[in-house]
Amino acid sequence: MKKLCNVLAAAFAFALGGAAQAEDFKIGLVLPLTGPGADIGRNSAQGFNAMIPLLNARGGIAGMKAVPVVCDSQSQEQQGIICDRRLLSDDKVNLLLGNGSTPQTFAALPVIEQVGTPFFAIAAGTLNYRPVRKWVFKALNSNEDQTAVQIEYLQKKGWLKVALIRDNGPFGSDISALYKEMVKGTKLQIVADESYNPTDQDMTAQVTRVRSLKPDVIINVAATAPPGALIAKKVVQLGMTTPIIVGVNLQTEGFVTLAGDAADQIIYTSLKVVMTGLPQSDPLYKNITDFTESFHKVNPGVDVNGLSPVTGDGMLIVQAVAKNMGAKALDHAALRDAIEGAKGVPGLQGIWTFSPTSHEVSLKDGTALLKFAGKGKWVAAQ
Repeated sequence: MKKLCNVLAAAFAFALGGAAQAEDFKIGLVLPLTGPGADIGRNSAQGFNAMIPLLNARGGIAGMKAVPVVCDSQSQEQQGIICDRRLLSDDKVNLLLGNGSTPQTFAALPVIEQVGTPFFAIAAGTLNYRPVRKWVFKALNSNEDQTAVQIEYLQKKGWLKVALIRDNGPFGSDISALYKEMVKGTKLQIVADESYNPTDQDMTAQVTRVRSLKPDVIINVAATAPPGALIAKKVVQLGMTTPIIVGVNLQTEGFVTLAGDAADQIIYTSLKVVMTGLPQSDPLYKNITDFTESFHKVNPGVDVNGLSPVTGDGMLIVQAVAKNMGAKALDHAALRDAIEGAKGVPGLQGIWTFSPTSHEVSLKDGTALLKFAGKGKWVAAQ
């Protein structure tokens, strides 16, 4: 594992500007680059690759060059924790981003809190930063942000009978609890809440039970692409034409391919960054435009998707709050305090404000529901 981490870190450093120097600001990244979560990890890492040169073109972190240090969690909680410990203790990164899924991130939090390094949670589950943890900050569009937008859409469409199919871990449990709470006071009814083990290879029983209830829509917010695709394909195999809504983490062409014939029934929760025609008056326009340009330079022939920006906002926040800190930005406690004091910082997914009582912000306004139109095109769901 150590050899793998070193190889990955060296590869990223070589591609993005060479090995770290004493005066550099080291940004650690832990993601599942292999294993079942690899589609999520690789798509997120492509955005990370684009953000490093963008940060440096804008002056780095407090005038220091941003240098990446990367480790592959192999889609396993324990390997993710090993990566976190190595990047924190051996590589002594100044900022850490990880771990790419709700269960893997949640499992790593005790290590983060023990070592005491600013950490942005690359995970949609709100349980990673709620209640407030000293060193942990929200980094991306959460389950709560996505659920709010989905519920508004369901009400607009008149899809009142809702079936949930989700994993039985922290990620799926978070979604289930959010939906049950957020439909209160609406006409929406949760008619099914089916769960599965993320390693299951057959979803026939769950989808068959859902079919018998004749829902208007299926919420299939899987933690990784394989089970999400299994569910979507089973829906089609059992003759259902019910619309399927998936989360931001599945808004990739890789998932479209995995879903096969079910792709036409799927509505994808995603972000402004993937949409064309964003007006210049939008407060995110400058960051999104610069990021997209850098992304295409670093990842030629690859399209931006909903996972591309998830590592970016944490780095943009740190760049903004550390602008006048100089070498003090290398002091973990001082940097943490500066992050906690962030106010109105534009990112890629929204405008960020933190406080001592809240390490999160709503990104609902930066969230949209899309359909895949082919050849890298994503259009607003009607």
